[in-house]
Amino acid sequence: MENFRKAVILGACMAITACGGGGGGSSDDGDGSAPITNAAPTVSAPATSVAESASVAITATASDSDGSIASYSWSQKSGPQLNLTDADTATVTVTAPSMTEDGEAILTITVTDDDGATAQADITVTITANKLNFTVRGVVVDTPGADIEVTVGSQRFQTIADSDGAYSIPLSLDESLADSMVTASAQSASAGQLHYVSVLGEVGVLDTAAGADDTLTMDENVSVNLSAISTAISAQLNRANGGDITSQSALESAGRMIDSEIVFNVATSITLALEYTDDPALKLPAESADTFAFASDLEVSAAHGVNARLTNQDLWDSTQVAIAVNPELVVSQPSDSTGAVADTYYFTAPKYSFTGAFNGSRLVLSADGNGIMSDTSDESTFNWALGENGVSFDGLELVSSEGYPWDSDLGKQVHEQTITRVQNLRWLSRSKLSDVLLFEIESYTHYPDGEYPDTAPVAWLSTGTAIKTASKISAADILQLGVDYSLSRPITAGEVVNPVEGSDPYLDISASRISFSGTPGQGGTASVTVESSDGDGTLITGEESANWVIAADGSLQVTYANGDSSNLVFLSENPTASGINVRTTRNSDVFTQTGRLLLKGESAWTALSAVGIYQYAFDFFRPLEHFWFEVNDDGTALTVSTYDSDQNGSLEDNEYFLMPGLWRINGEGNLLIRRYRYNQGVAANGGYCKPASWDPADGDECVLYHEREWNLHQTDGSDGYWMHHYHRFFSDWYRNSMPDPSVSGHIFMFGTIDNRAQYKTDVRPAEIPPHLLP
Repeated sequence: MENFRKAVILGACMAITACGGGGGGSSDDGDGSAPITNAAPTVSAPATSVAESASVAITATASDSDGSIASYSWSQKSGPQLNLTDADTATVTVTAPSMTEDGEAILTITVTDDDGATAQADITVTITANKLNFTVRGVVVDTPGADIEVTVGSQRFQTIADSDGAYSIPLSLDESLADSMVTASAQSASAGQLHYVSVLGEVGVLDTAAGADDTLTMDENVSVNLSAISTAISAQLNRANGGDITSQSALESAGRMIDSEIVFNVATSITLALEYTDDPALKLPAESADTFAFASDLEVSAAHGVNARLTNQDLWDSTQVAIAVNPELVVSQPSDSTGAVADTYYFTAPKYSFTGAFNGSRLVLSADGNGIMSDTSDESTFNWALGENGVSFDGLELVSSEGYPWDSDLGKQVHEQTITRVQNLRWLSRSKLSDVLLFEIESYTHYPDGEYPDTAPVAWLSTGTAIKTASKISAADILQLGVDYSLSRPITAGEVVNPVEGSDPYLDISASRISFSGTPGQGGTASVTVESSDGDGTLITGEESANWVIAADGSLQVTYANGDSSNLVFLSENPTASGINVRTTRNSDVFTQTGRLLLKGESAWTALSAVGIYQYAFDFFRPLEHFWFEVNDDGTALTVSTYDSDQNGSLEDNEYFLMPGLWRINGEGNLLIRRYRYNQGVAANGGYCKPASWDPADGDECVLYHEREWNLHQTDGSDGYWMHHYHRFFSDWYRNSMPDPSVSGHIFMFGTIDNRAQYKTDVRPAEIPPHLLP
């Protein structure tokens, strides 16, 4: 009975506990009831992905069945370090770090309810690296099975060309490499000296050019085709840059310096050398380890080209034609990724030679199919169209030269004109700022007065380096007011005052000293120094006014007192020796030229600074023709000219011309260098001689023949000396043949005034046999 009573009491107490508490209250409120168990909360969040350096919001979903969520706490469990913002809220903002490869991070979300119970969940965050993905697809021209390497910074990607020379290399590069340069090279075990090189550009530029299909092909960047052309261009780029190209800006700057004629001729030499490996006149010279080394050495490649042309001109010409028609070497229909074909092209005269049919020309291709081209002597309008053969022209004809030779059959002078007809143009290289162009041209002789029919046209090839509109520099960024310049301008006949009877002197002026005044960036007037010559060669100066204005397109328009109107387009950012393209209207004639605006930035010559050897730029097409000046510390000077007259590839004694002389610095601080000749009235040979004094007497045995005057304006880091230059030739040595042999003083014969550069060197351009030295 007692046990039954205890059981009833226990059952009643248990019933009271189950009914008496809400969830989560105190388990002991003094009334003897038992504690209630708290239910844990729940939480979840979705897996997500985020690009490197980007942010994403992640929202947790949490609930508590018997209460509420009191707090949230986000933390990182593993993986690349993420930046967490608002980590104590339901929604956290996650910022990913920079990544070179895709990665994963694990986040943990912890929630706590109002009774202190917690719950956790792990969330995967995928971090995707920003990649630039494109494929380089090209050809190793005429070289099946070549080993190809594409270099991006320190990364190297390799493949082997197929039986047609084609190759394809997919690139997946981190976005951080966007500014890295891409180069490509090809070598071949079967052609041991073959080493083709291409400089393609920066990763980001190439990725954009690859377009929607993410494939970089020849039409978008011709350099994907590894060839003799790409190798010649790459060597020129490195030479212009003073070393390897390491940035897009360096590539674009060097591209404007390319000498297109050197490129075409070096590529021709490489093509012949690889084809005729056993021919002593055509094979690669022993001093060249491979084709890229050959292209990089101008003196070696120049000598090879001269020898190859002398040995077999027909083979040389046919090889160039084969290059011109090879669709793997020449682009006919380029992609717009490098700019529209409709543009203005300013043809330059590059640093190392002044060759090419159109150096100095200006070619305008309007979007409506019309065009206009002006060169150094003429201007022509035409129509153009882009097709499978490149840009074809209708009506583009220029008078390249004209004269009035005596025709003995007709017994009179006949007006002759050489007409250049441009057939089409295509591309050897192309960028947004400059192009290397290949032209097919015909030339023939025309008789305006109808004495004879036109001659049959002769076809030939020419090249040109052209700077495009995107590369123009505003004159407002270059022109300074109130300073002295020397400005290139079209040749103008200068005045010779009081000429000696019978001397028939003339003076050609193609540069004027000038100073601008007015409103910066807008316009005003300019003071032009008018330079002329007395009959004894003394410089006479005066002043005249010109007007100038900066046009809406940023070019500089100068109107001279003689009526010449010149439009100057600035093609380099150098504010002290700016390269310019000048289009001049003179009466009804229009013509263009390249030139310089030289700031007078250097002080006078000194006896110390003047001493040295000065030479003209190396002439690639006449590598054994040198002309230099030796300014010695004892006041003597030596002018040296060499010429390989027998074209045997070496210089013999009779191919050196040594002209002794003297030098001094005049009152204006200009350097004067004089040469002298034997007076025919005293000595019969009329050769060059050493004078007894700076200014010999009229009847001396050795008298003045020539004087150079160098008004130094600028020097550059490559030992270039830019100057306003005077040439003066005298007939003192020929005095005895003048109508009045008793005339006294110097007899000015002819002269020129221009801008030009000399390059200072420590060694003679060619070794002089000791027994020839004066």
